[in-house]
Amino acid sequence: MPMRNEQRGFGMGGGFAPDRIADLTLWLDAADTATITQAGGMVSAWQDKSGSGNDVVQGTPGSEPITGLNTMGGRNVITFDGANDFLDKVSFAGNTNMTLFIVAKVLSAGSEFEAILTMSSSPNDFQIDAGVNGQFLASFRSSNLGATVMPMHASDLTGKPSLISYRLSATDGAVTLRVDGVESASDTYNGALTLPTRFILGQNRAFNFPANVDIAEVVIYNRDLPLPEINAVERYLLRWGIVPVAGVLASLYDGVNDYQTRGADLTGNADGKKMLISFFLRLESPEPGADQVIFDNVGVRVQRSDTNQFIFFVSPTVGGIDLIFSSQPTIVEADGLWHHILLSADLGSPGSAHLYIDDVETTTLIFFNNAVLKYSQPDHAIGAQTDGSDKLHGSLSELYINFAEHLDPTVEANRRLFVSASLEPAFLGLNGELPTGASPLIYAPNGDATQNRGSGGDFTTTGDLDRVAGPGA
Repeated sequence: MPMRNEQRGFGMGGGFAPDRIADLTLWLDAADTATITQAGGMVSAWQDKSGSGNDVVQGTPGSEPITGLNTMGGRNVITFDGANDFLDKVSFAGNTNMTLFIVAKVLSAGSEFEAILTMSSSPNDFQIDAGVNGQFLASFRSSNLGATVMPMHASDLTGKPSLISYRLSATDGAVTLRVDGVESASDTYNGALTLPTRFILGQNRAFNFPANVDIAEVVIYNRDLPLPEINAVERYLLRWGIVPVAGVLASLYDGVNDYQTRGADLTGNADGKKMLISFFLRLESPEPGADQVIFDNVGVRVQRSDTNQFIFFVSPTVGGIDLIFSSQPTIVEADGLWHHILLSADLGSPGSAHLYIDDVETTTLIFFNNAVLKYSQPDHAIGAQTDGSDKLHGSLSELYINFAEHLDPTVEANRRLFVSASLEPAFLGLNGELPTGASPLIYAPNGDATQNRGSGGDFTTTGDLDRVAGPGA
């Protein structure tokens, strides 16, 4: 019978947290209500989860924000009333190079100076504020750090749960704004933030333009993070019900021209008996009368056979076939939905071959032989056979291929390393290292291996892959 999954919000599933990335200096999480000190809902302290001791506090009754009043994505937030509420850390170490993330919903916008986050320290400081009167555009307003008001987000964020990130890099000479996972604006950053600084939530530098805002989570690193690390944090923060901008999480193979080849063996590749493969697939058409190949190197092929419309995995040696197993009779259709495929086997261990579709085992074992599989090959392909035939017409995301490890997917904890119980992608690590402790040969989070984050080297594209929204986006 067909396997289907409900479309869901993109989540991390596999336990990513901001402290997995180095140089975390502040982490405030309103969903973790144990970190909030309150009386009658009035917040006097919000504990820093980074381990740096940067708790933010408010000791003045009447200026305390409220917890438990509103939610975002079903999770608790802290509400600042726009009259006089704020929380602060008087002496915050900070850094000139810094990356900060804030999940917030501005409830109403008045003055252009109303700020949701401020680093206040004369003479060089900044605040994230409305930017214009009557709207909230997440402006970076600075003193002596570049432009006084940098180019801001193009549309009003008032009333919308938003994931706002800023990367401050003196090394690159730039400050960059990202909104909901996509770069929105950038400008010159040519000063040195005066340190230590006063860190403030809910107020501007002069304490005369407070913000009416729900703040859900704040994450700050004392480093100008590279894009892969930024992506990892942003994807974690989507848990607040943020709708990411489509076009960053998957690649569409058109079934006519598009596929990728390595043009050589994978770096560090070796023949062996183990395999561990995971990916998300959304078929765009059934392509009658033709197989659709996800991965091929002549020695190993992962394909969707159209003969009976099921996912079909075959692992032949040069001299003969040593392993074939499929999902028959379960089929995956061109139904517009994302499906997760997980395959694992160890030919040295009978009964170890397993295939899961959407977290349900669908294994039909056709042939199993205790043999060394011919993984080392002169070429490897994604989206077609190595000669370009049997092209995939579908979108691919979170492609993970490991020819050195085997995990038993009948153990639920092992499946959770790749997919959540609600069929959301797990966080596999920046280089796919988390499931086994080492990077696989191929890890392409967006389905494009031209910048392979695995250890096997980059691929070259024939055709032109389109970026599309990934699982649940």
